Amino acid sequence: MKYSMDNFRFPRPAGRDRRSGFSYVAVLVLVAILSSVALSFINRVGITASSTAGHWEQVQAEYYARAAANHAMWMLLNNGSFPQNESKYFIRAFEEGRYAYKVRRHTDRTFATVSTMGIVGETVARASYVIYLKPSD
Repeated sequence: MKYSMDNFRFPRPAGRDRRSGFSYVAVLVLVAILSSVALSFINRVGITASSTAGHWEQVQAEYYARAAANHAMWMLLNNGSFPQNESKYFIRAFEEGRYAYKVRRHTDRTFATVSTMGIVGETVARASYVIYLKPSD
């Protein structure tokens, strides 16, 4: 008698059919899809959070630069000998950041100028202002 693979069959255990491993494959595919969606969501949240923090620091730095300009203008209006040195930056520090400004006083032929910086963390905002002050009569 000649043996061939067609005549030889392995017995199957009772209660199992051909699709017994299919549920494991379906669960594995579902877990892979959910994991990729979750990782994508976590990545997106991280990018958004870092972008928001950077934007907030930029806004704070701009406010500090404006505060420096207001401080310099107040000093120009209320202190006749300000600034004593036009090449020196005046710096004021706060808990969250600091600002600095440099002032050139007005003359009869020029306007006053103010150069400011607002600094929060690693973020720096710069601004320059040209100010017209009425001559005192």
